[in-house]
Amino acid sequence: QNNNNQDGQEQRPIDQIFGALQSQNFNTQMEVITGRSPAQIRRCAMKVVYAIMADRTALYTLQKCSMESIARSVLTSASLGLDIDARCHAYLVTYWNKHKRCYEAQFMPDIGGIFILQKKV
Repeated sequence: QNNNNQDGQEQRPIDQIFGALQSQNFNTQMEVITGRSPAQIRRCAMKVVYAIMADRTALYTLQKCSMESIARSVLTSASLGLDIDARCHAYLVTYWNKHKRCYEAQFMPDIGGIFILQKKV
């Protein structure tokens, strides 16, 4: 994995995460799965990035996770209509996947997010 940008400078982990969330492939998947517009998808991705930036511990642990697992968690969050943000409706939790031998991010709703999901049913 190349962590350098075009100028040869080291890319920050948050920039890597933001880049993965803004990729065309990710946005296409989000549109198909969630039915949301590109603007809504960008808003969702930005909320995740801001939530990660606000919590230095989350930034430190999420930089170890595969970009695929972060994208998958954001897709799950968006498809359920729960934001990963400061309102604490959902979190990205880091765990060690012993089968893949790498860290992965996993979507986890908070009790507030579960209440929101129950109201939708």
